[in-house]
Amino acid sequence: MGVIQRQGIKNSLVNYFATGLGFIATVFIYPFDLEAKGLIDFLMNLGVLFIPYAQLGVFAVYYKYFSKFTDRIGSFQRWIVTRLLAQFSIFVLVYFLLLGSLSDFLSFAGIDKSGNFDVYSPYIPLVIFCVLLQGFLVMLSVTNHRIVIPDLIRNIIQKIYFPLIIVLKFTFNLSTEIFIILFFLYYFITIPLLFWYVLKNKFIQIKNSKPIVFLESEKKEIRSYNGFSLLNDISTQLSFKLDSVMVASLINLTQTGIYGIMFYMSNVLSTATGSILNITNPIVSKKMADNDIEGVSVLYKKSSITLLIFGLGVFFCLWFLIHDILSLTKYSEQLLVGKYVFLYLAIAKIFDMATSINSFILIYSKYYRYNLVFVGILGVCNIFLNLALIPKYGIEGAAIASLVALVFYNVLKLFFILIKLKIHPFSIDTLKVLAIGSISFAILFFIPEGKYVGNAYLNLGLKGIIVVGTVGITFALPIYILNISQEINGLVNKALSKLKILK
Repeated sequence: MGVIQRQGIKNSLVNYFATGLGFIATVFIYPFDLEAKGLIDFLMNLGVLFIPYAQLGVFAVYYKYFSKFTDRIGSFQRWIVTRLLAQFSIFVLVYFLLLGSLSDFLSFAGIDKSGNFDVYSPYIPLVIFCVLLQGFLVMLSVTNHRIVIPDLIRNIIQKIYFPLIIVLKFTFNLSTEIFIILFFLYYFITIPLLFWYVLKNKFIQIKNSKPIVFLESEKKEIRSYNGFSLLNDISTQLSFKLDSVMVASLINLTQTGIYGIMFYMSNVLSTATGSILNITNPIVSKKMADNDIEGVSVLYKKSSITLLIFGLGVFFCLWFLIHDILSLTKYSEQLLVGKYVFLYLAIAKIFDMATSINSFILIYSKYYRYNLVFVGILGVCNIFLNLALIPKYGIEGAAIASLVALVFYNVLKLFFILIKLKIHPFSIDTLKVLAIGSISFAILFFIPEGKYVGNAYLNLGLKGIIVVGTVGITFALPIYILNISQEINGLVNKALSKLKILK
């Protein structure tokens, strides 16, 4: 866990800072123009939703095989870039040829009742290109065990820039066309910076490289894995990004904005997850390639317990402060409707965190094809549950759909890995965390609701101290004393040592 811990901790600090900026934007800025917030979410999610069709599984191929071609990495990277450019060009051509038919189908099927896809569809190829380029540059960094700076570039700038353009929109009453131009400027800022980082650290070695020559066995293996990865990527995006798109399509952009805010708040739980998983990805790939199942099992359990502790701790704080947080917003009553959206999404997040790296284990094992089956089941469940629940329950229906589908998906993977590889992420420490968490949650219910002082900001500050303090004493402290997570204890001890509290 050395590399994971160092990069994970650094990246977590970056992400928590970004989360703080996001919180400020969520409370004070986004509520002023929920439709503009909804448009940002809609465009970004549509871009991500279509990206599998543009890159056709190439990213997954690079993640899996980069370590195999270290002696030919420049040539392998050249092949990857050539594939991406060719595939994206074909995608754009096919996209515009079929655009009219796609719009008609979505309208006919009742998936685009609001007409938002029809209005904004011409911008989608540019969004996809930007997301594709960003993803490629980040991939080069991740496979070199460097994610801190790329995340700093992407997350911090995003958390500053998007609130800024929303302020500009409602201050100067900017047209939708101007707002969309400003939206794309985010990518035109971040992509050159990512290029600079990749070139500076020599993560890409295409210059003077020769075209790669694959062995016949390599060609066959890559083609097989590429086909699987494509289908897996499509199913994954349909599963994890479809809810926001369907809210926009079945209801409106304002509701999409509210859903996006609640989705963001639930994502605060997993701030540390992305950091750990990004670094863990290539390490799991290497251990599975070496058939080090015992090493994977250790990583599985450590990641699970650490992420579960983080997830529960942050959830307790947010859930018992959500009324006070949202009361600071301009449209608090409108946003409080989405309170249970946050609850359902948060539960889904916690369960996903507790199962930690099960997707990586499957993808990098000889059973990788089965992951497609599970993701496909998730995608189908998500589509039908959203179609059934959104018209009836609105954005709460979308959140319930995500919760049910995600829990079912992870349960399937857990049992499959247990049967095939004889490993699982749980231990006696998991029960300890759940027991301590249950007691802490019960104690938090005794904290009185309502206003302690007249000023909303002072009230949030006072109640925040009480809630966070209670979580610290009833949840974090027992976990530290019992040394349930060596990684968390090591981090705390290091911090205390620097503060000269612990020698």
